[in-house]
Amino acid sequence: MNTLFLLAFFFVLLGHSTSTSLFISRIGRARAYGSCTDKLSDCQARAHLCDHPLYVESLTNDCRRTCKRCDGNSKPAWQCKDSTSNCKRNKYLCQNPPYVSFITDDCPVTCGFCKQ
Repeated sequence: MNTLFLLAFFFVLLGHSTSTSLFISRIGRARAYGSCTDKLSDCQARAHLCDHPLYVESLTNDCRRTCKRCDGNSKPAWQCKDSTSNCKRNKYLCQNPPYVSFITDDCPVTCGFCKQ
């Protein structure tokens, strides 16, 4: 009787292997992150700003998990340099609200957003 029960259990388990694997991977991820958590509820929405020079410091503190700063790596991969050749021509956009997010990504040196 115990053997039949075990076979039925494994049959059910195999039939749900995807959800079982997903459950196990979630447990593994939770253990891997340990105490590394996001302090803010909207970190996912801010993820694109993790390496931005204006936000890297605060998001490293408030969104450690989302910004992948759990291993003690607080240095972002982002480097402060202009990535397009027309930055000087478009400098007037640095403080223009509809363009700020684009221009700060493309022209942080020209706009003065790099920390010294």
